[in-house]
Amino acid sequence: EAAAGYHFAKWYGINIEMGIFSSYIGLESCLTQENWCYQHSMVSAFTPFYFSGARIQFFPSKKLKTELWLVNGWQSYNSWNNAIGIGNSNYWRPNENIQLVGNFYLGKDSRTNTVRFHHDNSVVKRYIDRPLSKRISQAAFSINTHYGFQNGGGVTPKTNYMAGASVTNRTWFNKNKLALSLRADFISNPGLYLAFTPSP
Repeated sequence: EAAAGYHFAKWYGINIEMGIFSSYIGLESCLTQENWCYQHSMVSAFTPFYFSGARIQFFPSKKLKTELWLVNGWQSYNSWNNAIGIGNSNYWRPNENIQLVGNFYLGKDSRTNTVRFHHDNSVVKRYIDRPLSKRISQAAFSINTHYGFQNGGGVTPKTNYMAGASVTNRTWFNKNKLALSLRADFISNPGLYLAFTPSP
């Protein structure tokens, strides 16, 4: 990451930032040790972990954050696309036990100016919180769903789309000293809408 920005003391904060920074698409961190599982879910592995461009973050309350993005396409660093991608990210934390996230992306990301749309939602819920317990001290689950497609340049959303979900449950034991995560993944990616390596 390499970014510079400015903080405005308005509402509960307004931040403007430019550079290379973590992606808002997906639930998991780009740092593996920060994740519940020590390998990324399939939906997160397919999506970018970094963007280059600019973003503005609004904190109208302690529980809500919304972001607007102007980015150089889908995981692009070494060259500039013909058109800037746009995005929006929304975080709502009504209390310390639940988090709701909705993210959107729209941009032209190929040599043929194919338009890409991607959307994901996340729910994280902690349903046990007994930090001093020597048995189960904490437990939480997360649900992360993705849907996206490409259109134009010879492809259609009917055959060039991606849909997937990741469901994870994590249980902590003995005052949060031990933990066990169980995860189930699903993904459908006909036409290689998303690929691990760049297409020719």
